[in-house]
Amino acid sequence: MFWHVDPSTIASCLSNFLNGFIPVHLHLDKSTAHSSYFVTTYYKMISLPKNIDQDEKLRKPQNQLNKYKSFGAKEIFCGQMDSLYFDYPDKRLENTGIMLRLRTEGENTRLTLKQSITKTTAKIADEQECRVDNSQDMKEILGSLGLEAVKQSSKHRQSFHLDGTAFEIDTYEGIPPFLEIEAPSIEKCHEAVRLLGYRLEQARPWSGKDVLRHYANSSAHTTHPRH
Repeated sequence: MFWHVDPSTIASCLSNFLNGFIPVHLHLDKSTAHSSYFVTTYYKMISLPKNIDQDEKLRKPQNQLNKYKSFGAKEIFCGQMDSLYFDYPDKRLENTGIMLRLRTEGENTRLTLKQSITKTTAKIADEQECRVDNSQDMKEILGSLGLEAVKQSSKHRQSFHLDGTAFEIDTYEGIPPFLEIEAPSIEKCHEAVRLLGYRLEQARPWSGKDVLRHYANSSAHTTHPRH
């Protein structure tokens, strides 16, 4: 659940976070529309097809849709997602494993701050997120804090939820679709991988950035083989 947050609250939380104070959990009075802010920890794994023709489960969205529905999962989103990433000119966020993103999906825009914890058996990170009413105002707030837009990306996402676990099929232009599983615990994450008929060794503790890097490296290796 996400609550509207007053811009001054966001600025204060961002300043605290970026100055080295990372709250484990900050939950203000949710009786007012401008005073709620949540911190959660998530566990994420990604399953990649060997190529777009070999993995029918990812190549044919209808097959996935029918399978998720048979488990009782509900489709909560299907459409375009546009993201804008922010950092300081010296890349201090990237260099310390912090990601700050302003994302629009459909009619909703959210500001997300992630702190990477580990990427061993799963990608684990603390995530702070709030809904934004006016993306332009938020860009100006971030700019006033000395941040600048450093990267943008677009993708298509089909998202399903089942008992607190998210199953998301992401498609970037030029690479095969891949499945992202996000759960509230490592056990739930592994359970979801098995539920879909995958083996744990087929999954990767990656982010979307890691996936793009993987295919970029594969393409470069194919185009320019070593002699």
